[in-house]
Amino acid sequence: MNPRMVQITKKYILDTLNSLFFSNTVMWDGIDQFNQLPILTSENDKNYHYEQRGALLIHKDRFTAFRAVITVQEQSHFAACYRVANIKEPIKVLLTENLVKETTIFPLHYPIDVSVSDGSVGVKAYSAVSFFNNIDSNDSIAFKLVPLLLNSYLIAYEDRSVFEDLLEDSRSQIPYPGDEHYSPIFSKRET
Repeated sequence: MNPRMVQITKKYILDTLNSLFFSNTVMWDGIDQFNQLPILTSENDKNYHYEQRGALLIHKDRFTAFRAVITVQEQSHFAACYRVANIKEPIKVLLTENLVKETTIFPLHYPIDVSVSDGSVGVKAYSAVSFFNNIDSNDSIAFKLVPLLLNSYLIAYEDRSVFEDLLEDSRSQIPYPGDEHYSPIFSKRET
């Protein structure tokens, strides 16, 4: 596997997630998709703001889904961690607002659990970003994740129990150098 191609693919995944959740602005009260998702965990004081929100990504052609927990924090900068993992068991969802009947969505046929982080969302220069496969060290998961992201649509899902096991896990938090899931794609560069 070409290391440069793996690096570019991981960066593409991060850019896709950033644009999916923070396409308009990086603000707590902005009009981003992130701000439309249900809050799962929140902490706010004078110099620190922290939130976790959750969503389901449902494949357009199959009745399969995976979940995303988006953790953001702001101290001196705005950082985000995307934890993308398979759902654990089938769940029922309404796929459109006009649909009266619920549809059962199933887990993907292969395991996915990755942490993708951006240490400074919205900065044009490379920030401290990382991609970590929480299941094993195989980089091929990055190539599987791209078509899943591109062929899935996002729905806000309010049932906290679907995300519960991911919320307090350290792999869902913003990583710092030396953390277990800090695996840099690019590192910080002075501008």
